Amino acid sequence: MGRPVFPIELGRLTIHSLGEVISDRPEFHSEDAIYPVGYVSTRYYGSLKDPTQKCMYTCKVSDVNDLPRFEIASDNNCPPITGDTPDVCHSLLLQKINDALSLNVVSTRPRGNDFFGLTHPTVLHLLQSSPGTRKCTSYKWCKFEVVKNADSFTEDNDAGLSYEYLQRSINFCKYKMAPDVLQKPEECVNNTDGAHYY
Repeated sequence: MGRPVFPIELGRLTIHSLGEVISDRPEFHSEDAIYPVGYVSTRYYGSLKDPTQKCMYTCKVSDVNDLPRFEIASDNNCPPITGDTPDVCHSLLLQKINDALSLNVVSTRPRGNDFFGLTHPTVLHLLQSSPGTRKCTSYKWCKFEVVKNADSFTEDNDAGLSYEYLQRSINFCKYKMAPDVLQKPEECVNNTDGAHYY
């Protein structure tokens, strides 16, 4: 019928609902993202209780007093992280990860839209096809090319988005603290922002 079937698996990201585009309030979109009310996505990332353990996070967009409210909630009974932008939520999550480890293993420079999945090409394409999107005045429209391989989009290997790369960053930081005791992780490089990636 031409309608998306949920859940939509997009690599590390799963979309459970696209929600409803709110076109008459400028707070519900930016230049590069649309914030539909009722949008729900999930992804695995390090647990706030123990970042070396995998945890499911649910990202939601809601309407509170005519303004967007963003939420990242874990499946391990930690209080949800809320904010008025995806970046606020993502930055708080990353800071809590560092606090839980007592180490700065990941840069707290946020990529909230990416963590929520709001800038994934498939999500943007579906949202641009939704009623009312053309009325989102600040949003810059994206053009999409048809590709035969649906897996051509790969999330870059950022420890702030990927559970696997977070683990590599944790292992590298542990090695740096005790190089005489621990074996050096393979393929490690330092990033210019102080976080460690592979």
